[in-house]
Amino acid sequence: MQPFAARTMLKGLSVIACVYVATTAATGALLNHFQFVLVAILAVIFLKERIRPALWAGFAVLLVGTLLGTNLGALKWNEGSLLIGASTVLFAIDFVIAKHLLRGLSTLMVMTARMSLGTAILFVYLGAIGHLGQVSHLTTAQVQFVLVTGLILLAFVICTFTAIRHASVSVVLAIGAASPIITTLIQTGATGKVRLGPADTIGLLLLGLSVAAILVIGIRQENKQQDSKQQDAKRTPSASLPA
Repeated sequence: MQPFAARTMLKGLSVIACVYVATTAATGALLNHFQFVLVAILAVIFLKERIRPALWAGFAVLLVGTLLGTNLGALKWNEGSLLIGASTVLFAIDFVIAKHLLRGLSTLMVMTARMSLGTAILFVYLGAIGHLGQVSHLTTAQVQFVLVTGLILLAFVICTFTAIRHASVSVVLAIGAASPIITTLIQTGATGKVRLGPADTIGLLLLGLSVAAILVIGIRQENKQQDSKQQDAKRTPSASLPA
C-alpha cells in the first residue's frame, strides 16, 4: 500500500469499511477522491453554478494529483467499496443541500440542524444494534477521545459551512481534496521524517499547484459576479425612472 493512498484514506466510513468489510485503503481513496467531482456536477445541475472551463481543468489536474501513488493492484470491489461509494455520494448531496439552505438561512441554523440530525441518527443506530447501553460504560480516556474528536468535527463543520456560504461549493470541496498536503506536513512535524515515492511527490506538487490555481480562478470569478451584481443594482433604479 502506498503511503499517499493510505493517508488520504482516513475518513469515517472508509475506515469503518476497511475494518469490518475488508476492503482496501486504495479502494477507499479512489472512491473518496471523486467526492469534489460529484459536488461540482450536482452543483451545476441543482444549484445552477457556472463552472468555467479553466476550473474544470483545475479539477482534472487535482484529481490526477490525488490518484497518483494509489496502488491500483490493491483495488478490491466488495461490500466495503459499495459503502464507501454510497458515503461519497451522500456527502456530496449533503454539501449541495447545505449550500442551497445557506442561501436563505443563517450558517448557525444550518450547522445546528446538521449536527443535531447526525447525532440523533447515530443514537438511533446504536439503539437499533443494541449498543446504546455501552455509552454509559465509557472510560475517562474514551470520553476524552470522544470530546476531542467531536471538537475537531465541530471546527471542520464551522469552517466548511462558513466557506460554502461565501464561496462556490465546488471550489470549497475541491480545495479540501488537497488535505494530504496538510497530513504530510503534520506527519513530518511529528516524526521528523516522511517516506515519499516519486509518484507521491509528484502528486503532492500537483495538488498544491491545482489548489492554488483553483483559488485564483475562483476568487476572480467571484469578483466578476459581485461586480456584475453591483452594476445591475446601479442600473435598476435608473431603468425604472420615466423617460
